[in-house]
This record gives sequence, structure tokens and C-alpha cells, in this order.
Amino acid sequence: MKKYLVLNVNNQVEYEITTTEDPTGKRISLYRSNSNIWSESCRGELINSMFDSGNGIKFDKLKSKMSYSEIVEFRILIEFNCTQDDNLHGELRIIEDKTIITIK
Repeated sequence: MKKYLVLNVNNQVEYEITTTEDPTGKRISLYRSNSNIWSESCRGELINSMFDSGNGIKFDKLKSKMSYSEIVEFRILIEFNCTQDDNLHGELRIIEDKTIITIK
């Protein structure tokens, strides 16, 4: 198992990510940190996990409607996975009229 820390803009550990691998794929789990930025009742809480089999990704908790904070947490999982797999990341450019938005 590997463990990664996700820092906020104040350099506080806000989330922790763990990864485990076996022959069938990789599990990535996102937890709230044990930092005092969270209330005691939710410190260390598992937020969501995803399993990447190499042929697709399955989320343990996937909702059809999410709050903005849940979307941020979902994005952390997705972006972390993209940084770990050369096939999943790259720069995208979205063009609307004369405006270009770059997503890295």
C-alpha cells in the first residue's frame, strides 16, 4: 500500500489517498485527513474508492447528483488516477468562439 497526502492552499493535510494493487488492478481510496480542519466525527473517514482494472473504472460510491464539495472530492480521485496512468492524462483544449480553455 502507498499513501499520499493532499494539501490545501494553507499547506494543511486535507485528504489522504491510498493505493493498493493486485493482479486484477489498482484500488485508489480517498479519506478525510485526521487534521483538526475536520470535525472529530468525520476525521479519517473514507470518502470514496475506485477500482481501475485497466479495462475500466468502477466507483464504490457513485451518485447521479452530488454537492459541489462531493464533486471536488470526486475530481481529486479522477485526477490522481490520471497522474498515475500515462494513457489517461494529457492536455485538452476546449474552444468556444475565440476563447480557448486549457485543461492540464
